[in-house]
Amino acid sequence: MPYVYVDKQDYDLIPRLTEIVGVLDCEAKGSFHPVHTKSDKWDEMSTYVALKGTLLHHKIENYCRELIDLQPLPLELSAGDRIMYDEVMNDPDALEWMMEQNDKGWDEFEKFWFDFKPTVLIPEQTMVYVHRENGKIIHKKSVKGTVDLFCEIDPDIMTEKAFKMFPISDKVTVMLDWKSGSSKQIGHHAQLEGYHWMAGKTGLWDKWIDQGVVKHPFAHITNETGRSYPVALCVLLGGKHYKAIPYDLTEGLWEQAREIFLNPRPIVLSRSKWSNNLFREGYHCVFCVYRDTVCPIFLVRENTIELEVVNRL
Repeated sequence: MPYVYVDKQDYDLIPRLTEIVGVLDCEAKGSFHPVHTKSDKWDEMSTYVALKGTLLHHKIENYCRELIDLQPLPLELSAGDRIMYDEVMNDPDALEWMMEQNDKGWDEFEKFWFDFKPTVLIPEQTMVYVHRENGKIIHKKSVKGTVDLFCEIDPDIMTEKAFKMFPISDKVTVMLDWKSGSSKQIGHHAQLEGYHWMAGKTGLWDKWIDQGVVKHPFAHITNETGRSYPVALCVLLGGKHYKAIPYDLTEGLWEQAREIFLNPRPIVLSRSKWSNNLFREGYHCVFCVYRDTVCPIFLVRENTIELEVVNRL
């Protein structure tokens, strides 16, 4: 859902950063949506898996907050998530599954914490970039995002396992994002690039340096060719073992996603010759499971020409 930005009694809907980067893998994610899979069991539905991640994130956030003497926060859920949460709480099998999944994720989180020994700076930092032109808010060019954790990591106290994943030479400031799953996704990489972009656009990074909150440079890694580039960590807590992936923040995935989001290509809505079914054409949407319904990302225009491409359906 878009974020509501309020300014002097006026408000605008601002897209969340995760909505924007979602254009890079919206089709892949759509394939697992219960609307497409027809799943009706909580352990097979992506929406319930997402709820599992929300609960794990909340537990980790409060752990980090307590380390810097902040009060824990209550669990806040959207109306839809609250319905799913109540369903899980009232189903013994679903509750057992949810607890087992989160216990496993928490165990991997503790292993990460032991290996990397981070020092918490700021947990759950929300950033809002408001784009204005001629004094008017351009909501689609504005962005809201929340970084899971800013921390310090010292190579002198990391374990060898951690150092192999994150080969740094000095104490650094690290931007970190938790994921409850186990698979790498292009959206994860683009998301961290977007947070890096927002920290610069909002002036947050410079502000923290001036205030002394950030005392060490942002994390960089030097590759075998001698090139040094800024990185942030994506920590996957699913699977048999956690993975800490340092993503290069200069690969341009955020810019690519934002360009697609801001300038969507028209998708032709066509009617096949042999049936009354409508489907969409276009580089991004030919195989999308939502091609027959309303897409929240891409524009749609009607094509009155009947095309003999029913085999694509």
